[in-house]
Amino acid sequence: MAATDETRKCAFFVTKRGRNCRMIAAKGSIYCGEHMLVGGDATKIVVTRDDREMERERILCPLDPSQLELCSNPYAHDYYPLLPTSSPSLSSLPLLPTSSPSLSSLSSLSYLFLPHPTPHCSTVYRHLLHKHLKKCNVTKRPTLACYSKNVNSGMADYLFSPEELTPLSTFPASVIDTLIAKVEAAYSEHVLEVKQGIRDHPVLSGEIGDPKYGPSALKHLKQQASILGHLQSMGMLAPRTCFVEFGAGKGKLSDVVQRTFSVSDRCHCILIDRAACRRKAENHHKKMKESASFQRLLIDIEHLHLSKLECLHEGQFDRLVAISKHLCGAATDFGLRCLLSMLQPRTVTVDTGDLSDPNLPQSKRFCQQQPPPQLEAILMALCCHHRCTWPSVLGKGFLEQLGFTPADFHLISHMSSWAVCGVRAEDAEWDHSAEGVVQNCHTHYVPHPKEEIGLKCKRLIDMARVWELRQSGLDARLVYYVDKTVSLENVLLVATVKRLEQKTCDVCV
Repeated sequence: MAATDETRKCAFFVTKRGRNCRMIAAKGSIYCGEHMLVGGDATKIVVTRDDREMERERILCPLDPSQLELCSNPYAHDYYPLLPTSSPSLSSLPLLPTSSPSLSSLSSLSYLFLPHPTPHCSTVYRHLLHKHLKKCNVTKRPTLACYSKNVNSGMADYLFSPEELTPLSTFPASVIDTLIAKVEAAYSEHVLEVKQGIRDHPVLSGEIGDPKYGPSALKHLKQQASILGHLQSMGMLAPRTCFVEFGAGKGKLSDVVQRTFSVSDRCHCILIDRAACRRKAENHHKKMKESASFQRLLIDIEHLHLSKLECLHEGQFDRLVAISKHLCGAATDFGLRCLLSMLQPRTVTVDTGDLSDPNLPQSKRFCQQQPPPQLEAILMALCCHHRCTWPSVLGKGFLEQLGFTPADFHLISHMSSWAVCGVRAEDAEWDHSAEGVVQNCHTHYVPHPKEEIGLKCKRLIDMARVWELRQSGLDARLVYYVDKTVSLENVLLVATVKRLEQKTCDVCV
């Protein structure tokens, strides 16, 4: 039976999915409404409604950040065919300024946009654009009071040298050999031994033993259970505690923390992530009408001024505990720098209204009068050291004392990925050219295994963070919180204020 307009599928090939789009193609086109502009088909389609033919044109939302620049070329969509490899240079297309256009300026432009090769942006009918801009989700995100640009960046105006922008595989073998020897010397003399600290918690023991969970689910459950076990041994699972989860994602770690408390005595969890996600764990507590308290902040940790958060000034919490599971690269340094700022004595001014106003809520009065709770513990599962950079890394003083330069750190951070890259047996030798330049980025080691060198680079970066935390008055250490068979990224950074050292676990002494 021949396919009709109602049953024919869209012809756009979704590269990420490895299949065609499953939406129904629009009448008179081989693409659906979402992919018509991107697929290179005509953007104007004719639809029939109430026995009337209407000419409609779909365009991309100008406020959607998932697209590129607003383009004034009315034929821009013709220059961007289905296969991105055949598309021309972006510089050949006339582009408008990158700032977000105002509603008034949009009326005089041709509403055609240059999309990403694998677009995930929204489209809208041209004649409904003005209505869409009034309710677009992108415009509904107000600037948070705790936003402070580059407050945790470290060196916001840092300019990378040419050496720091050069790929690792292009460096001469002699340079790599010298740096590896330098790393091994620093590791043997200054990096402390990482002790075993594998823990569990009864809240998750039933799920870990459930045969319905596969290896992927068990991996996360064992990591969460170990973090809970450390929190319990340190006495942090106590009432009137505020937990801050960095890089929360779905918020599974905060979810299991809430489950350790009784229904009538829940803690408060602040979930921080720079992107929204679906299937949030806190929604389960809302559906069950439980008293669990969650607060989600859509903000980059680099710009988070935690002490300006109003809920921390209401006098409801006695302590502040920071947690995270696999916070990637520089985000770990941003988070630690954000927490260290909470230790500095200062007066935070929060504009909440006039105290003499009788209509001012009691919570707002507390906000002006109460200091934030004392930071008492930090537990961060570390990962992705290859994404660390010199301007953002914490503990530059430690690395500089050992004689490492920013260019050295660039190589060290990249070599740290060797610990988890899965080295093959055939990559056991160097491959040098006649000029002494490494030809293959997977063959950077003699005579030691790549994994061992990568692990030493990781621990060197972690030790710099520990050094900085200790310089700030915290008792910081590294522990193996899960077995290597569970995750290759199995190191947990634990830090507490020194007055709590009687509560610390035995592996941290």
